[in-house]
Amino acid sequence: MGRLSGKKRVYDPDQTMTRQEFAAVITRWLDVDTAVYSEGKLSFSDASKIQDWAKDSVKAAVALGYMAGKAVSGTDTVNFDPTGPISRQEVMTVIGRIQEKGYPEAPLQFKDAKDVASWALPYASALVGQGVITGYDGKLHPNGNVTRAQIAKIISELN
Repeated sequence: MGRLSGKKRVYDPDQTMTRQEFAAVITRWLDVDTAVYSEGKLSFSDASKIQDWAKDSVKAAVALGYMAGKAVSGTDTVNFDPTGPISRQEVMTVIGRIQEKGYPEAPLQFKDAKDVASWALPYASALVGQGVITGYDGKLHPNGNVTRAQIAKIISELN
């Protein structure tokens, strides 16, 4: 992903990755034919906010079970939050969902291990055990945002 600056594509490695960008990165990395999912419907209340270039990738990522929506607290509403940042634990969950099962789970020995959500814990443990995900400053930062550079590093560790 990148943005256009004049006629040049700019990578912006320190820019936070959005959820719709991550859907596009994952489906492209996995070589998913997103056109197969173009007729699918998204039930998220904010589906109209997904940009056209990302719609088929989001549809594919959701249909394949890689990504899900986010419940809006106190309502029955589920949003995708396409332009919102994707957190480290959300990335770990998506990567964990696309991997083959059976990787051993490593204990999370980070100062903030208690902050990892229960739904992300098995995926975080498996990715830490594989050395794909590492913390910094003695922390895992599960709720922190992910930059484009960090996504590139994670994907390179998986190849």
